[in-house]
Amino acid sequence: MEGEMGKMEGNWSREDEILDDKWIEHSRKKGKDSGVKDATSYLVDLDWEILVVDAPNVNVGHAVA
Repeated sequence: MEGEMGKMEGNWSREDEILDDKWIEHSRKKGKDSGVKDATSYLVDLDWEILVVDAPNVNVGHAVA
Protein backbone atom coordinates (compact mmCIF):
# COMPACT_ATOMS: atom_id res chain seq x y z
CA MET A 1 0.00 0.00 0.00
CA GLU A 2 2.85 2.42 0.82
CA GLY A 3 4.38 1.89 -2.61
CA GLU A 4 1.11 2.82 -4.27
CA MET A 5 0.83 5.92 -2.11
CA GLY A 6 4.32 7.04 -3.13
CA LYS A 7 3.46 6.51 -6.78
CA MET A 8 0.36 8.66 -6.46
CA GLU A 9 2.34 11.48 -4.88
CA GLY A 10 4.98 11.28 -7.60
CA ASN A 11 2.45 11.44 -10.45
CA TRP A 12 1.49 15.11 -10.06
CA SER A 13 1.32 16.75 -13.44
CA ARG A 14 2.54 20.28 -14.05
CA GLU A 15 -1.08 21.40 -14.47
CA ASP A 16 -1.99 19.96 -11.04
CA GLU A 17 0.89 21.86 -9.47
CA ILE A 18 -0.19 25.11 -11.13
CA LEU A 19 -3.80 24.61 -9.97
CA ASP A 20 -2.55 23.87 -6.45
CA ASP A 21 -0.40 27.03 -6.46
CA LYS A 22 -3.36 29.09 -7.70
CA TRP A 23 -5.57 27.67 -4.94
CA ILE A 24 -2.97 28.55 -2.31
CA GLU A 25 -2.65 32.11 -3.65
CA HIS A 26 -6.45 32.49 -3.72
CA SER A 27 -6.79 31.12 -0.19
CA ARG A 28 -4.10 33.46 1.18
CA LYS A 29 -5.66 36.49 -0.53
CA LYS A 30 -9.10 35.57 0.78
CA GLY A 31 -7.74 35.27 4.33
CA LYS A 32 -5.83 38.54 4.07
CA ASP A 33 -8.87 40.37 2.68
CA SER A 34 -11.08 39.09 5.51
CA GLY A 35 -8.53 40.06 8.18
CA VAL A 36 -7.63 36.53 9.26
CA LYS A 37 -4.22 36.36 10.95
CA ASP A 38 -1.70 33.62 10.32
CA ALA A 39 -1.58 30.87 12.93
CA THR A 40 2.03 31.84 13.61
CA SER A 41 1.54 35.62 13.81
CA TYR A 42 2.23 35.56 17.57
CA LEU A 43 5.83 34.61 16.78
CA VAL A 44 6.59 37.77 14.78
CA ASP A 45 7.78 40.03 17.62
CA LEU A 46 9.88 37.40 19.41
CA ASP A 47 13.67 37.52 19.30
CA TRP A 48 14.89 34.41 17.52
CA GLU A 49 18.26 32.76 17.67
CA ILE A 50 18.93 29.97 15.19
CA LEU A 51 21.69 27.45 15.78
CA VAL A 52 22.59 24.92 13.10
CA VAL A 53 24.52 21.89 14.30
CA ASP A 54 26.02 19.30 11.99
CA ALA A 55 26.26 16.37 14.39
CA PRO A 56 24.33 13.10 14.63
CA ASN A 57 23.61 13.38 18.38
CA VAL A 58 22.65 16.75 19.78
CA ASN A 59 21.10 17.37 23.19
CA VAL A 60 19.76 20.89 23.23
CA GLY A 61 17.46 22.48 25.75
CA HIS A 62 16.02 25.94 25.65
CA ALA A 63 16.72 28.79 28.00
CA VAL A 64 14.79 31.96 28.60
CA ALA A 65 16.96 35.00 29.11
